[in-house]
Amino acid sequence: MNGALSGLRVLDFTTTIAGPHCTRLLADLGAEVIKIEAPDGDMMRTRPPMRSGASTSFGQLNAGKKSVALDLKSPAAVEAVRTGWPVAASVTAPTPSATIRRKTTTASAITMPAMPWARKSGPITEMPL
Repeated sequence: MNGALSGLRVLDFTTTIAGPHCTRLLADLGAEVIKIEAPDGDMMRTRPPMRSGASTSFGQLNAGKKSVALDLKSPAAVEAVRTGWPVAASVTAPTPSATIRRKTTTASAITMPAMPWARKSGPITEMPL
């Protein structure tokens, strides 16, 4: 696909809604987005509404992406990420940058999609974004 972000490779470690939506937009703009999922798959795969056994929400949020299942608790999987996609320009993840840097050292940018409106009350309110 050609677009403003053609030639950009993004590793997508996100789940649920905010992160996959962010990386879907990058894919729509031409980036090569590789979604990294746990071996049992993204939990959104089983969320309704379902059509023919597949989540329409998951399909909408992840259209245009490549996908691979890896157990990132395994050193071999971490090494596969480091060496398999050495030219990744961006990593999008729901975890702090330091954690992702330990897993993938090749990215020039790490993005953490945030939904600050979701943190208006409760025990994590005072934590930094």
